[in-house]
Amino acid sequence: MSAPVGPLRAVVVGAGLMGRWHADAIAHAGGRVAAVVDTDIGRARALAARHGGALVTADLESAAREASPAVAHLCTPLETHQPLASIAVALGLHVVVEKPMAPSASTTQSLLAMAEAGGVLIVPTHQFLFQRGALRAQRALASLGPVHHVDAVACSAGADGGSDADRDRVASEILPHPLALTTRILARPLAEASWQVQHPAAGELRASAAVGASSVSILISMRGRPTRNTLRITAERATVHLDLFHGFAVFEGGAVSRGRKILHPFALSGRTLLAAGTNLAARALRAESAYPGLRELVRRFYEAVRRGGESPITARETVDVAAARDAIVARW
Repeated sequence: MSAPVGPLRAVVVGAGLMGRWHADAIAHAGGRVAAVVDTDIGRARALAARHGGALVTADLESAAREASPAVAHLCTPLETHQPLASIAVALGLHVVVEKPMAPSASTTQSLLAMAEAGGVLIVPTHQFLFQRGALRAQRALASLGPVHHVDAVACSAGADGGSDADRDRVASEILPHPLALTTRILARPLAEASWQVQHPAAGELRASAAVGASSVSILISMRGRPTRNTLRITAERATVHLDLFHGFAVFEGGAVSRGRKILHPFALSGRTLLAAGTNLAARALRAESAYPGLRELVRRFYEAVRRGGESPITARETVDVAAARDAIVARW
């Protein structure tokens, strides 16, 4: 497929919360929202009006035919991802899919194979990988020494008021985020690990495993409060704390002394306050009030589409995250 000329035209499928943020990311990546697809036409019109009066329609095929997009952003429920992505690939569109990309590793692999055969790119929305703090941590990995532990905690209100089934569903849909970060940090397949899983109540999940010489622990809670989303990398020379709600990182050096032990809580608090304040100011200047990392993921994906390069998230990483998620959910 030849590289598009001029601003990339995109269709946003699903005009809800994530559809609005994907449309924002498209604009910041130098693209254009050419069409909005939603069965709720009123909601689609409201989003289209924010982006220059894009075409509004209830189905993807019509949008592709009438608006000639190059990219489809799928911001719809999980059960629709595989059929919609299959249609988009068959239409010759590059695809950005909200996570999880598909219900299972096998369906994920099928979509990736279809995209490769069709000469288009497809990527899951693992935007945490592209937050400024996470990118800083990735660049620093070589200087941190061996990584011994990765600990992720996500406490979410996303299932408040829902049933037990809703709590489990939301927890399972959050799971790709820590898995995507961990597989990139460790550069080792997570699906091959022997996962120990605890599921004491609906929406409550703890999974742990040894991955090479490192240990991994993931806690996802629909009831734990306050809400938070963090990941800690404990390495031989330093520890890195990632705040994934806000997109910043705090580094702690590994030097040991009695004085450092005494001052530790004050030093960590000070670094966190400085990082949080600087990050908040920078996001305010960028008018990025939510979902840090999404704009950068979309920007890199669009650059790959324009230049004919590789997806910013490899097929290997995408399949590994899906397979690890399958392995953990199977043990619930």
